[in-house]
Amino acid sequence: GAPPKRETPREPQQSQSDDRRVVEYKLEAIEDGHMLQIHVPELDSMKGVDLDVTADSATVVFPHSLKPLQVKLPTAVIPKKVKAKFSKKTHHINVTLPMA
Repeated sequence: GAPPKRETPREPQQSQSDDRRVVEYKLEAIEDGHMLQIHVPELDSMKGVDLDVTADSATVVFPHSLKPLQVKLPTAVIPKKVKAKFSKKTHHINVTLPMA
């Protein structure tokens, strides 16, 4: 088999321990682009969530004790057409990223 890919751990610059949680997410291909599903059990709404999408990456900044998420996108998307919806039932933020 192929040798396992070795990730070089990047040390955070700040010295104090950062105990913010890293959110779980998945990026799925959908018919006309991608769907980014972010699991945020701590949140009840999109309040305080800041979404910044460029053609090739999506950055999500959360309130509370969650680390910001940056996701590289496999194909270019149209930032102006991005939609984010919060699902109260599953505590997911679903971000639709239409392909350019």
